[in-house]
Amino acid sequence: MGRKQLTKLEKEEIINLYKTGISASKIAKKYKTSVTTITKWVKREGIEVVNKQNIIKVSDYFAVKDYKNGMSLTQISKKYGIGRHNLSKRLEERGIKIVNRQNERGTNHNIFEVIDTEKKAYWLGFLYADGYVSKNQNIIQIALKRADKTHLEKFREFIGNIDNKITYDKNTKSYRFCFNSKKIKQDLIKLGCIPAKSLILKFPTEEQIPSHLIRHFIRGYFDGDGVLSFSKGKINGTIYPSTGCIGTKDVLLGIMNSIGIIKNMRKCNKDGSEDCLIFSYAKEDSIIFLEYMYNNCKIYLERRYKRFKIFRDNKYMPFKSEMI
Repeated sequence: MGRKQLTKLEKEEIINLYKTGISASKIAKKYKTSVTTITKWVKREGIEVVNKQNIIKVSDYFAVKDYKNGMSLTQISKKYGIGRHNLSKRLEERGIKIVNRQNERGTNHNIFEVIDTEKKAYWLGFLYADGYVSKNQNIIQIALKRADKTHLEKFREFIGNIDNKITYDKNTKSYRFCFNSKKIKQDLIKLGCIPAKSLILKFPTEEQIPSHLIRHFIRGYFDGDGVLSFSKGKINGTIYPSTGCIGTKDVLLGIMNSIGIIKNMRKCNKDGSEDCLIFSYAKEDSIIFLEYMYNNCKIYLERRYKRFKIFRDNKYMPFKSEMI
């Protein structure tokens, strides 16, 4: 008695079985045909077949195809019922370089290659103040308090990342945005935004940030590590702007030199490091500082800009503290 001829429907069913990695012998037995028949038909359909003791590793073939088409390891793992670690190993054995697609898809990896726009200068300043650049991995991260979640969304949009979520950390009560990019990390380091930067940060050179964009860099830094408060007057609780910045001596001197107002610096607290300092501007100097940073700007921290507008719209004249 001859072998059974496979119908079109049966062949489609067999493809689905291949995707799960079922052996050729088991499939041949189920459809009452030979392993050779199945193998020939699979090859005729353009499917790569790797035989090892009559096991057709078609799941590997489809996994490679799916990965090249942009699916993540997690998605492929679920699709074929293969452990993520095992899947990664099997793809690498086939010469496939594994990248973290979730962290890289859509990201503009060249965004910090050259600082030539207001937004680039601003976000570089913000990263100087509040960003984290990993020393041993290609990870960049910003964590902000709950009120500033929308600012993280602005940064996420700025770099073009379409996949990574902004997560909430219950322990620190802050929102966190983290992504992976070797190119951005390398460019940030070239621009002075280095790992473990808190106590050794240097003010950027003109080669790193052109002079006409430096005020946007300073605003970014100020939105991350600055202070915009108020001092109460003696009469009727009226208020005046008070500003300042925290940072290294070199960064703070760079900011003050750009403003043209040099003030004494002091340690952030009595027990603090000599490398972590703060300067403060009172009413008149604060007005100059705020006007320098915020006039005709397009990117800023919403809550801080709102406070600036209250001062500005009142022409920096005394008004009730309840308005803040």
